[in-house]
Amino acid sequence: MSNIYLDLVEVGISILSVIFLGFLCGKLKIIPTQFSLIYNSLVFQFGLSALLFQTIAKFDFDKIEWKFFLSYLVFIFIACTIVVLGAMLIEGRSITSVMSNLILITFTNNIVFGFPIFDSLYGKESRIYPTLANLAGCLTQLPFCIVLFEILDMKRKYRKEIVPISDSNLEEVSLTKNQQNFVKKDQWIEIDFSEDNFTEKANQRKRFSKKRLLFILIKKSFINPLMISTLLGLLYSILRIPLPKLIDRVLETTSSLVFPLALVSIGLFISQKKETKFSWKSVILYYLMKAFLYPSISMLTVFILNFKGERAQMMIIISSLPLSLLTYVLSRQYGLKESIISIEMVAQVLLMIPVFMFWITMTRQSNQFK
Repeated sequence: MSNIYLDLVEVGISILSVIFLGFLCGKLKIIPTQFSLIYNSLVFQFGLSALLFQTIAKFDFDKIEWKFFLSYLVFIFIACTIVVLGAMLIEGRSITSVMSNLILITFTNNIVFGFPIFDSLYGKESRIYPTLANLAGCLTQLPFCIVLFEILDMKRKYRKEIVPISDSNLEEVSLTKNQQNFVKKDQWIEIDFSEDNFTEKANQRKRFSKKRLLFILIKKSFINPLMISTLLGLLYSILRIPLPKLIDRVLETTSSLVFPLALVSIGLFISQKKETKFSWKSVILYYLMKAFLYPSISMLTVFILNFKGERAQMMIIISSLPLSLLTYVLSRQYGLKESIISIEMVAQVLLMIPVFMFWITMTRQSNQFK
């Protein structure tokens, strides 16, 4: 076994060990559930943001390979299109939970797993590439996820507003041309069924939904800690402003701690899985998509764009990274099926070493990646 595979095994075992520690802390209630939510939020919003800022701020802007960034953007666009079309074939044209889970499961946070893997394979200077991939994902796939989940959330709320009225609740019904009166026990409920009224309310709901959706999209996609820290880092890199020593030391300390803390956070999330029914077929489908379909699409993108060398190999590795904290955050915010997501996360983490080995071996067979 060559050195690159030994390095993968070593870093993989260390990652799994820390995640297992977090899992034990959650199961044994060493870290209470309420505290773990605060802990996860701090790691995601402060720890990862500090790491991203430091990585890109210290990198020479002139040496950033924007071709890699653009190639990853193209890959995400193609991959998302294929996922959505696949979900439509399964569920039809309407936006459903299957489609949202497919998008969420295939979303990669390229920092928590990407940095340790890239440190082992390519050295610390290669951290800029998972950072660029993360920026590409935040600009494309994250907004797409948010729009999808918000539409689903609006649908759920709209269904709750429509309460069916049974005959047992009605004592008297009075009908007129444009008005219907219901007597419900001792209370009269007057409902205007005129066409103008319904049209006006529908238009108001539509305008409100669009404004709300746009506001949430901007807030969650572009005014979030990861995006702000990345853009500030780019600004520092462009202007070549030296960081104050105190800030640099704080960032250095935070960056060194963020990986174990983030991995413990993933373990906590997995330990909090509720014992609910889930489909193993869905878990297997999601796993095959994330571990094999996405890297295959990435490889196809590399060949289409004629992207060559080690950077092309990096793109394949990034696309095969397991789920991470962003998936956890989105699943919490939108009340998605955490049981499936946590099981999927366990499967991807446990099998990540053979998956990485497979794709590294595949890339070594082609001159495109040499």
